[in-house]
Amino acid sequence: MGCTVTRDGVLGKEGRFLRWAGVIAVLYLALHLWSLSWYPFVHSDEAWLASLSRTMWSGGATEEFFRLTPRHPHALKTLFHLLQGPLVTRWWAAPAARLPSLIAGIGVVGTVAALLLRLGVRRWVVLAVTVALALDPQLFSISHLGRQEALITVVMVAAVLLLVRTGSVAAAATVIGVSIFIHPNAFIAACGVFPWVPSRERPLRRVLVFTAVLAGWALLAVAASYALDGDFLRNYLAFGESVGVTAGPLQRLALFREYFYKLATGVAGTYYLPPVALQFAVLALVVPLGLLGAGGGAGRRGALSVLAVAAGIFMVGKYSPPGVVFLFPWIYVTAALVAENRVPPGRVASVPVVVLVSALAVISAVQLGVELARWYPHRYERYIAPIREVIPPGEIALTNLNSAFAFGPGEIRVWRDLGGLPPVDDAPPELLQRPLAMFLHNERVQWVVLPADELVLIYRERPVWNDVYGNPHRFYPDLLEILQDHAELVTRFEAPIYGMRLVPFMQRGPHYVEIYRLQW
Repeated sequence: MGCTVTRDGVLGKEGRFLRWAGVIAVLYLALHLWSLSWYPFVHSDEAWLASLSRTMWSGGATEEFFRLTPRHPHALKTLFHLLQGPLVTRWWAAPAARLPSLIAGIGVVGTVAALLLRLGVRRWVVLAVTVALALDPQLFSISHLGRQEALITVVMVAAVLLLVRTGSVAAAATVIGVSIFIHPNAFIAACGVFPWVPSRERPLRRVLVFTAVLAGWALLAVAASYALDGDFLRNYLAFGESVGVTAGPLQRLALFREYFYKLATGVAGTYYLPPVALQFAVLALVVPLGLLGAGGGAGRRGALSVLAVAAGIFMVGKYSPPGVVFLFPWIYVTAALVAENRVPPGRVASVPVVVLVSALAVISAVQLGVELARWYPHRYERYIAPIREVIPPGEIALTNLNSAFAFGPGEIRVWRDLGGLPPVDDAPPELLQRPLAMFLHNERVQWVVLPADELVLIYRERPVWNDVYGNPHRFYPDLLEILQDHAELVTRFEAPIYGMRLVPFMQRGPHYVEIYRLQW
């Protein structure tokens, strides 16, 4: 009799819920592992960070492939490199570089589900919204990106879950504070957590404690950075200026509007942009409802977190496409809370709410399926395999940074470093005495892996794409002469994605990569 009651009662329902959740989790993990190495395409920043992690784990301080570009060590990302370093040191491959983000991305899904359950949301709503978030192409792709955004996102949601469970503001602030050593975008995470800090009892004290603990961690990070670089602040501000962080308010506002417009319409530079128009439509619907109290007090806090994260992105002023993921947990949390409160008390469900929440999950799944089908033919291994076949280990190549996983430590020099070459206008007329030739000779470069169509386009349309490799006039004309007179074309292969890093031109043509052996 007891078994019958359990099966048909609350515990039976909970068991069925857990079984369904378990099955979905296994399938979800399998989907991640299948696509980890090729979706989205491997960006050069991933190889950059992985190379730095490997260097730091081996005792170095800055990137080994930058010979012309000034680099200055600091402590603000050391925890990320310490997490990634052991993986890429033992297994030098894109999946190893992406593994911390994969773990963090799965953690985001689980933490959001735990938060919603803690806030009293019905299990079927939690399951549907969690599936929608898990299959959202934005979170799914960020979980495969060897950068810090997924880690900062899970820290942000975990801090709120800790705050809701324990009420400890100091503990939540400490979680955020530690993440400063993952990435300075911990500030944006703090903005997302802030709406959950005040309470009816001593709200000002809670805000002051939260702020004070964060300030303490920030001072510790700055002190640690000064220990590594005595001129840390000046150097870091100079870097910030180069990426627009020091822009004035009006320019910052214009860039902020442009940022979200490009995300919504898919206008990309070199980063993969998953479809987000539906998610922004959900945001436009549920945030006003949440602010008006449709999701209760927690729904209002979730809506405020969306706005606070957007404000944090504006204040930082570095409009990186992957950073939009910080909004997404709060969009889905707010949607779940609004859906929960649209069901009258005593009712298990409401047909319109069931349809809307289920549709969100189905649309996320369809979007992700379309994206996976689109990128599957352009797997990363197909790009680096011909490079490995031609260039012997131990020999140095001038190449795109996105090919770094084909080479060992110290074996690459990169195109984006050539922006540091001196101007060619005053250089000697003899080709071998000019800046590029001297650089190749001094660095003992024996091979050139040339993204032929990409460089032609960047040079032809300069200065539109100067942010990619610097001013191409400093090296491209001399490069063509060197390849014609002092190099042998060894192989040429098609690479529609990796041979053309500019997303608007990807898949518009075959796009070829050429490998030359230099002959001085």
